[in-house]
Amino acid sequence: MLEFRRVLFRSQGVEGGSLNTSVQSGYLTITGEAKRRSGNASFHSSFHQSFPLPREVDPTKMETISEKDKVVLRFPKRNS
Repeated sequence: MLEFRRVLFRSQGVEGGSLNTSVQSGYLTITGEAKRRSGNASFHSSFHQSFPLPREVDPTKMETISEKDKVVLRFPKRNS
């Protein structure tokens, strides 16, 4: 049975094309932009966050699952 490690990212206000993920040198980096409008006011922000990945995961096989207000990144564990 294949085991996974998961990273959950809340993506409220982030539009589909404005979220990017990359893995480099053992780190997962998530960048994007959030935009919201309320009446005459608008809100815009950008973000950039990096996290170290556990050594037991295979970063080359990352799966991205988008849901309503969150993104789940799944990394399978390496074969021991």
